[in-house]
Amino acid sequence: MTNDKPRILFAEDEVFIGLEMSMLLEDAGFEVIGPLSSIEDVMARLHDSAPDLALLDVNLNGAMITPVAEALNKREIPFALLTGYSAESFDEPVLRQSVLLRKPLDERAALEVLHGLAAGRAPQPGCGR
Repeated sequence: MTNDKPRILFAEDEVFIGLEMSMLLEDAGFEVIGPLSSIEDVMARLHDSAPDLALLDVNLNGAMITPVAEALNKREIPFALLTGYSAESFDEPVLRQSVLLRKPLDERAALEVLHGLAAGRAPQPGCGR
């Protein structure tokens, strides 16, 4: 980390959720990169920045977040998925094996998971429900 705040790449296509979650993350001590609302925007920002972790909505404007999750895995950047779906509903292994934060969001539990990821503590896939 370049400063005392973990940098979190945040992808969400719903404006209200994106703004609310960004404020929550900032209040919790994160430097937020986003919200970003398309796969293209997320990939461009990932290319231009070095986040410590990411929080990704699974479906951005009808496109699955899979390419972003694969790019994060290659760069060894931890991430969590923000979704209403269960892990079993995903066909892609990179999504199926990811940490899930279920909608509607339990803010306390979500922040605990995200702070753990930022500190290098990897929760079990599917946790944070």
